[in-house]
Amino acid sequence: MDKANDDLRKKSERLIVYLKVKEPSEKDKLYYNISEDKKLISLHDKVIKDESSKTQKIEVDKIFEDSENEQTIYNEICQNCIDNAIVGNNYTYISYGDSTSEKNELIVGNNKTGSKGIFHLLLSDCYTVIKKNTGLNLSLSFLMVNGSSLI
Repeated sequence: MDKANDDLRKKSERLIVYLKVKEPSEKDKLYYNISEDKKLISLHDKVIKDESSKTQKIEVDKIFEDSENEQTIYNEICQNCIDNAIVGNNYTYISYGDSTSEKNELIVGNNKTGSKGIFHLLLSDCYTVIKKNTGLNLSLSFLMVNGSSLI
C-alpha cells in the first residue's frame, strides 16, 4: 500500500474536518480569523455566547479558501476514497452552511459555468474504476437535505 493510502487509513480512524470559508474582510476579522497554515480558525467573543472565553480556537485538517474550485477540493479530499472504499473503508461527506455558501455548486456543480461538483467528479472516477475492474461491486449513496426537504 502506498504512503498516501496508508496516511488516509490512519486518518480514517478519526473524523477528518475540512472547511471552505471566505477570506475574512476587515469587518469579518472582528468575528473570525484563519491561521497562516490554514488549519486553525479562531472565533472571537462577538460570535461566542460563552462569557468565560473571549476566543475559541478550532483546529481542522485544512481550510480551503473561497477561491479554490471543486476540482481542487475533490483532489484533496475525495480522490483516494474510491480505492479505500474498495478495501472496506466507509466515507461520509457533509456539507453545511447558510443558503449563500454555495454548497450546491460545490457538491453538484453549476451548469451555467460548466463546473463539475464533487458528486459528479466522484461518479466519474467510480465509473472508471468499475470499468477497469469487472465484477467489482461498489455502493454509493447520495442524500441532499434542503431545509426540511429531502432532495
